[in-house]
Amino acid sequence: MKSFRFIMSVLTALALALISFTPASAKDCPAPLGPVINGPFWTSSYSLELPAGYWTLGWHSYDFALTDAEQTSLFHVDFYVTDAAPLHKRQVQLRSLGMQSVDDVVTEINPAQDTVMQVTVVYGNPDFTPGTREQAEAQRAAISVQVQLDGGGWIALPSGPLTKFCAVANPGRFIRSWGWSY
Repeated sequence: MKSFRFIMSVLTALALALISFTPASAKDCPAPLGPVINGPFWTSSYSLELPAGYWTLGWHSYDFALTDAEQTSLFHVDFYVTDAAPLHKRQVQLRSLGMQSVDDVVTEINPAQDTVMQVTVVYGNPDFTPGTREQAEAQRAAISVQVQLDGGGWIALPSGPLTKFCAVANPGRFIRSWGWSY
């Protein structure tokens, strides 16, 4: 339970920190909680792709359920779909704490917007220090992530690959799970 609480604490702090942080280069990528914590944290993303046109005009909602052996944490988000909303240049991420584009926090979306349900979990020790890859794999195996769209049935999301927190997928761009680029 302590490790799950740690994961949820880091996930919440990370989401809030990344809303306003855009690194200039890979070497500037912070540890999840800034200079207080250093080291190679491990992450994995849980995603569900939703194509442009999936969302109809009007109010919608989604829920994330993150579960380990001892508890479930639920996150609920309501949002509005309108033709007046701008189209963002990349997918809008529908995350556990709200919606995010590569440019900004999003409160409403255009029905033609490409979206992805996504949560990225950061694995580590209860004392806010990085763990080994083996520890991260064990933590990942003990967690399940599900989403619910507009009150429908729960959909289990598979875990993506286990990667270092600041892994670079392409030169000049961080892994898709956070979508920032420079």
